[in-house]
Amino acid sequence: GYSVDVRPLAAVADQAPTLEHTGETWQLACTQGHQRMEGRDIAREDVLELHRSDPGARRRRGADELWDKGVDGKEGGRLSVFGSSHEYVGHKWGMAVDLTTCTGCQACVVACTAENNVPVVGRDEVRKGREMHWIRIDRYYTSTADAAGRPDLLDVEVVHQPVMCQQCGQAPCEEVCPAMATVHNDEGINHMVYNRCIGTRYCSNNCPYKVRRFNWYEYSKYRAGPIGSGSPLVRIAKNIQTSGATSSQAELSQAPLQMLLNPEVTVRSRGVMEKCNFCLQRTREIRETEKASGSRAKDGAVTTACAQTCPTQAITFGDLNDPNAQVNAAIAQAHGWKLLDAELNTRPAVTYLAKIRNRPATAEERGIDTPAADHVAGGKP
Repeated sequence: GYSVDVRPLAAVADQAPTLEHTGETWQLACTQGHQRMEGRDIAREDVLELHRSDPGARRRRGADELWDKGVDGKEGGRLSVFGSSHEYVGHKWGMAVDLTTCTGCQACVVACTAENNVPVVGRDEVRKGREMHWIRIDRYYTSTADAAGRPDLLDVEVVHQPVMCQQCGQAPCEEVCPAMATVHNDEGINHMVYNRCIGTRYCSNNCPYKVRRFNWYEYSKYRAGPIGSGSPLVRIAKNIQTSGATSSQAELSQAPLQMLLNPEVTVRSRGVMEKCNFCLQRTREIRETEKASGSRAKDGAVTTACAQTCPTQAITFGDLNDPNAQVNAAIAQAHGWKLLDAELNTRPAVTYLAKIRNRPATAEERGIDTPAADHVAGGKP
């Protein structure tokens, strides 16, 4: 990370500290730029006065001709590898992310890590590109240009974009997995079958959003203690000792990190892929509740950890089959778009709402389309 302890530089006994150049270097670990998506039109923004007169339509790219002329069982339907359009008769979970209200605070990343037992791998592994977060905050910079066409570095604006698994209706990862370890369930969620995964990483290579993570080590061994993730013989011995209980109070006091794990979520092992699954354990719980009560759950009865934690409510989660759901009201807005859907026909279940800036429009913005934002890595601001 970027944190450095500067307390040794504080004045001691009214003596000012002195600095001396040592020539030594310190390598920083930063995840920004690990998942650059080929410079495509990823993050979008608009100015309020232009948005009011033309709510995002002029600045949204149209669907690719190939997808419009494809056939999926419906007139005017898009190209589909299945040859027909699949209908979800029960729930069809979806999400909306509003870039205007997202502040990039990373609360969603922390909540997802805690909820889904996501490993924290440390600085050295992050430098190798092996971070494990299921959701990341991409950072994009935009700026106006001067008369010579050069960017004005004194007037740089930032766009924060949370990126998680898009739960593609036509998922590229599913098409290449030789073990069928990543499949769709009957609620439209693309999830992982961990005991099928053989670690080829084909799915990660074929994911255009770069949101899949590979377990390079048995991370759980270093945080869950001997009961949850040790060798099978140790676990059996511990279960016999505690009469089949998961753990005893004495053992928990010796290994407090065991209490860190969410018992509702599987702890992954070395050599398997993992990714966001819209907090599958929560949607399954609602499904069982509906089965017991015989009635459909109301909108808002279930939400993901990231949406629950977001302080600005930038993330909205709900059932796309519910016409009164808040998520459907969000995705119906004119400035919404699906990430890389027009280019790749992936049919994501996540809709992004363009960032609307409340400032006067520049001459460049009035005359031409707003240029695509550049990613912090490689692209010029």
